[in-house]
Amino acid sequence: MTGSSSKKIRGEDVLAFLAANPNFLIEQGHAEWLFHPQEHGDVVDLSQIITKRAQAALKRSTAIRNSLVDITTANHETQQRVHHLALLICAAQNSDEIANLVADILPDLMDIDAARLVVAEGKPLAHHPKTVAMDIGFLPKLTGGSAYALGAPRGLQGEVFRNILDQTPPSMACIFLPRITPDQDHDMVLALAGADADSFTDGHGTEFLEFIASMLAVALIARGA
Repeated sequence: MTGSSSKKIRGEDVLAFLAANPNFLIEQGHAEWLFHPQEHGDVVDLSQIITKRAQAALKRSTAIRNSLVDITTANHETQQRVHHLALLICAAQNSDEIANLVADILPDLMDIDAARLVVAEGKPLAHHPKTVAMDIGFLPKLTGGSAYALGAPRGLQGEVFRNILDQTPPSMACIFLPRITPDQDHDMVLALAGADADSFTDGHGTEFLEFIASMLAVALIARGA
């Protein structure tokens, strides 16, 4: 193309464009040029770029595989913790030992700062030194009226660990122990204090927490609590 306002396109410009846009030849129906440039004269050989792209894809594949290994390992560790906790609950002889288990063992098992059973006033465990007693009408405030609540402490949640930790935990999980019998009250909440803001978040998976709460509920009712 010629003309006073036209800019002459140099060979270096073409090579730079193709190097930056290696899909151009494929999109134009000239994919064979990428791999057999010697058959088409002075066409830039992009086989090295394709190779680099393949290497990058392999690296991404390796990263994904490593992530899957990490997930599998984490799942295995979770299963081990659940198994350990289940054995400890089965070994507890009475409700007092279960309250001690929650306060003394659960934090290490879950890598958190503290754990407590919040028990409705008037219940036998409300007098245990390692539980927190509250009016039964306040318990739903700990979970926001739902079965559980996770995230930064709000309202009454910040009071649970006031006498246990030096400062309000950065995150918490509060989950009602489920009813095992139809006539049972919702009179206990499992409260967990996270070690950091990401320990418990609104999007946090709850299957593990629900399972723990169910195990504790069954164990407590079996022991007359």
